[in-house]
Amino acid sequence: MGGGIQTGKTAFRSFRTPQTKWAAASSSSPELVKNETLQKQAQNNSRSHFGSSPYLEKAVSDPVTNSMDSHNKLSLQAFGDKTKMHALLKILPELDYEELQG
Repeated sequence: MGGGIQTGKTAFRSFRTPQTKWAAASSSSPELVKNETLQKQAQNNSRSHFGSSPYLEKAVSDPVTNSMDSHNKLSLQAFGDKTKMHALLKILPELDYEELQG
């Protein structure tokens, strides 16, 4: 299967399926990099042992769950309050215009 998994921040780059493209785009998560337990495990284990860590699933799932909860609350506020939706529609174009132009 190639060496794509062994390339650090560009993990999974050599595999081109929807799942691995998503994994590559979401690699190097700040939450994971800041996690002290994972830092210690990475320093004390090989890459393959690190990838097998039983703590890794929880370290990934907790921030995903927290993010999901935050996005859900924001969505409910935006759709439930026309004033907040209007504020978002006013702010977001200003923030994203230059980036969208490429």
